[in-house]
Amino acid sequence: MHCLLAMHVDDGLASCTSMAFLTFIKGEIKKAFGIKDLGPLRIFLGVQFEWNLETCELWIHQEMFIDSLLLEYELVNCNPIKTPLDCDHPLGLSTDLHTPIKDLVHSFQRLVGSLLFLQICSRPDISFTVLLLSQHCSAPEPRHFAAAKQVLRYLKGTRSY
Repeated sequence: MHCLLAMHVDDGLASCTSMAFLTFIKGEIKKAFGIKDLGPLRIFLGVQFEWNLETCELWIHQEMFIDSLLLEYELVNCNPIKTPLDCDHPLGLSTDLHTPIKDLVHSFQRLVGSLLFLQICSRPDISFTVLLLSQHCSAPEPRHFAAAKQVLRYLKGTRSY
């Protein structure tokens, strides 16, 4: 018999080869900590799960998280692009003009952190771009922030990947 429990702060996830044992474990945890069973897994730590029991297929995606980033960075109505990075000028040109960004270092680090979370959980396709952007976290320039926002435009067109 195998039982898997995953906990993160106040969120938990459990799976077991025996439904009776899983029910027992959940009951014991509920006695000690007062948990609430939310039923079958749909969302855990910002990652969405969908499955087809007939074909034994599982899909993991983060469409809701991508949508929240697009909203936060005012890119909901942007035009999607086909690649996360401009091949000719990956981080833009130093001569490009950009609007000033309030607290650029914090804003850039926050966006790169969000992209890193996406990359780790469900989007390995943006790995190289996130690596390149993260190298500028200590001293970003406005062009780096623009390149990070370009990744969001790519994600808009590939939300369901």
